[in-house]
Amino acid sequence: VIFAGNVNDVYKYYSAMDVFVLPSLYEGLPVVGLEAQVASLPCVFSDEITKEIQISTSSAFLSLSTQASIWAKEIVNIYNSKDKHNTLNIEKYNISNEVKKLEGKYMFLINKVKR
Repeated sequence: VIFAGNVNDVYKYYSAMDVFVLPSLYEGLPVVGLEAQVASLPCVFSDEITKEIQISTSSAFLSLSTQASIWAKEIVNIYNSKDKHNTLNIEKYNISNEVKKLEGKYMFLINKVKR
């Protein structure tokens, strides 16, 4: 375990990893999980993390109450299956698409008020 503090070159750390594990108790949408998946790391997240984080087919969720041996097996399994069928679905994080959705919502509200 390395506590590197704040760094600007996170990609260097991701490239040195085999699997990214985030057994967090409380998380919203952790950007670090998105970054790890985009860096082609297989990921294992706790089920306390929103499922919106999953953009890679090489990611899994486990309960924090699951035995450590099960976590270890899942980490090994996801590592062994990495790159075989991994695909990313990043459309929901495409700023152009999100701008169009937001614009549509605003137009709906404007038209609703005009009536």
